[in-house]
Amino acid sequence: MRKFTPLRLSSALSIVLFSTVSSASGSVIYVDAEAVGPTHDGSSWCSAYVHLQDALADASSSGGVVAEIHVADGIYTPDQGSDQTPGDREATFQLLNGVAIMGGYAGCGAPNPDDRDIAAYETALSGDLNGDDANATESDCCHAHLGVGCDNEVCQDLVCATDGYDDCCTGGWRERCADLALSVCGSTCSGDTTDNSYNVTFGASVSATAVIDGVVIESGNANQFSHPHRDSGGGMYIAGSPTVTRCAFRNCHAAWRGAAIYNAPDSAPRISNCTFTGNTGGLGAAGMGIYNDQRCHPVVINCLFTANLGHGGTNLGGAIYNYDSSITLIGCDFVGNVVDAAGGAMGNDGPGTITVLNCRFMNNSSGWLGGAVVNLNDPTTTFTDCLFAGNTAEDGGAIWGRSFHTLALVNCTIVNNSAGDRGGALSLRYDAAGATLSNCIVWDNSDSEGSGAELQVYHEAGSSEIAVNYSCIQGGWAGDGGVGNIDLDPRFVDASSGNLRLLPGSPCIDAGDNTALPADEFDLDDDGDTSEPIPFDLDGLARFLDDPAMPDTGNGTAPIVDMGAFEKSDDCNLNGVPDVVDLLDGTSADCNENAAPDECDIAGGGSTDCNANNVPDDCEIADGNATDCNGNALPDACDLAAGTNRDCNGNTTLDDCDIAAGTSADTDGNGVPDECQGQPVPAVSSWGLLILALMLLCAGKAVAMRRRCEPT
Repeated sequence: MRKFTPLRLSSALSIVLFSTVSSASGSVIYVDAEAVGPTHDGSSWCSAYVHLQDALADASSSGGVVAEIHVADGIYTPDQGSDQTPGDREATFQLLNGVAIMGGYAGCGAPNPDDRDIAAYETALSGDLNGDDANATESDCCHAHLGVGCDNEVCQDLVCATDGYDDCCTGGWRERCADLALSVCGSTCSGDTTDNSYNVTFGASVSATAVIDGVVIESGNANQFSHPHRDSGGGMYIAGSPTVTRCAFRNCHAAWRGAAIYNAPDSAPRISNCTFTGNTGGLGAAGMGIYNDQRCHPVVINCLFTANLGHGGTNLGGAIYNYDSSITLIGCDFVGNVVDAAGGAMGNDGPGTITVLNCRFMNNSSGWLGGAVVNLNDPTTTFTDCLFAGNTAEDGGAIWGRSFHTLALVNCTIVNNSAGDRGGALSLRYDAAGATLSNCIVWDNSDSEGSGAELQVYHEAGSSEIAVNYSCIQGGWAGDGGVGNIDLDPRFVDASSGNLRLLPGSPCIDAGDNTALPADEFDLDDDGDTSEPIPFDLDGLARFLDDPAMPDTGNGTAPIVDMGAFEKSDDCNLNGVPDVVDLLDGTSADCNENAAPDECDIAGGGSTDCNANNVPDDCEIADGNATDCNGNALPDACDLAAGTNRDCNGNTTLDDCDIAAGTSADTDGNGVPDECQGQPVPAVSSWGLLILALMLLCAGKAVAMRRRCEPT
């Protein structure tokens, strides 16, 4: 999951929004389903409680002494514990003020039981009380929908032949039809969820000090329609403001509202770094990830919503639904969520302030309105630095709105969305109130009816005018007014693969309006200035960067903001990804920590790479992966390959280093170890040389005298 911060959430923002409980202020108790005992009092890992409910009871009665509950990997169901009734669907894990439930520990028997890794040591809080969900199939007999009957004739006949269920084959296949199918259709719906918990976890009357961190919450089934607590919040029912972080909500279901999380009126939870996957809603359900019900104001940061499904014909908000509520979303991804009716990813209904920063909406779909977002009945919605791509609907491929809603899109990229009817990108209908687009790129969206700019943005007569400024609109903006707009190819790096960053020379570079960006009210860059404009783009990189190769065609004092969600940033290796992103994603290394990819250091001559292994020589030497015995900043292997040094004795050490270290002798001082040139001539002193010369002189005279004395 992509994280937003300046590629990470700033420390100040995390402290303000997501303060957690420290164990320094209280004691810790332990939960481990495999604790060996013999006692199970929560005092240590191997004496841990084996049921989370017992630990919660202990913490609740401790008078504030217990601050944290550490839970080892394993599966924990809310119907198990000293005071619980097995199979009780009403049983739930109740969050507690002043207590943090923390999953992901190795637990008893591990070399270090306190090792914490929430992926390696999965702690699952499960509503599957009987452990019989695993074999569920995707037959639509097992789910509510508007169709007559279902896709398995044998199962359909079994249900419709049951007294009181004949209407399942004449009207819609409603929740009670699906519930009966789960019971009577054998292998077609062999995974039985009818006995699952209504609400796996519950946060009633709790504050931000009630923390749940690093657990999986799965298989809740709030399927009892029109019954308080039993039709909403299959994963978590909230009536308060708990802190929820690093949790995974998966495969939960609700008949009506919030399959994963339902926020009751006036709730304000803080939710961060969570995933919402495969959660489903029955006929007419809304908000399969999160449902906010009247006057709520949750803050959601760095969360992923994917493959959540509302099936049944009138579903709203595949991931999130806001009813008369406000929400702040920062750095979230909405991918592949589906509803039959409206708002593939998000639905906003009624008065409320919807603030969305640095989020991605990709490949979501709606059977009718708003492939990504639908706005109804007077919400105020602002999207800044957001991407909408590949979303589909019958009307309004990315966004659909009506009924006095107010919409602002700032520095958004809206590309390759499609509508069966009108408005490939946006469709504003009937009595829709004002909409503004500033610094946006709206390109390559399609519908079946429009032409020119209307393929991108459909504006029905009778709705308020749209103000479009400093934006790149394919087909040109034909509406009233507007300044700084262009109709030029934005030159994406590779739109076909989803890389919608800007290439060098894009006409969208330095072409936006600096004054259009909203204030940094959350202080995303942790500099204490909340009046400055939003400082980051969708990659979490600096929003205001000047490109000296491009003219400043936008508005404001340089540097001028670019159009679209991505600011053109340094890309030294020309792979279409900013250097900083390459480094943070691990695509490139930066061994010398100079904020430049190593391959660019090498190509630019800032570092050498004599052995052509794409690692700068100085890093190989510093890391101990290469030797440099002579201190010339080149690996010894390169000295040998270049012929600037030798290793005559084959001991993998340069000859001059052998000599310098004293491991080889060089008696004659010629730089070659003695063992490589045979036995050397012994050194002779100057007196020895004089005596030798005299001996040779005398010998010569003796020979000459002998010759004179010989007869001729």
